[in-house]
Amino acid sequence: MYIRQVTERRQQEWDEMKQYVVTDQCLMMQLRRGLDDTTLTGNDLDDVCGKCANCRRHQPVVSDAYSEQLAAQAVEHLKTSRKVIDYECNILYIPIKCVVYTAPQGNNNS
Repeated sequence: MYIRQVTERRQQEWDEMKQYVVTDQCLMMQLRRGLDDTTLTGNDLDDVCGKCANCRRHQPVVSDAYSEQLAAQAVEHLKTSRKVIDYECNILYIPIKCVVYTAPQGNNNS
């Protein structure tokens, strides 16, 4: 009996996680509901965080507009950078090889 109950609960949790991945609602609100947060007001407009990927999808934090000068500065920085952070958050000092390809300026076949 106990094993069946645990299995059913784990299946419920798995279903909640799958719903979290595909929802278009506020991710923080989803977590708060899943954790039975008693401070939820019930009004979705009051309960959204305004910071998660779903809340910001129409107002991105990072703009896709940038200047050519800023891009060139970033490339130069990457060419000379030696600091790398690995997946375990250790800082490693190794050279980075950076190759930048630029699009041809005009059609040379005409």
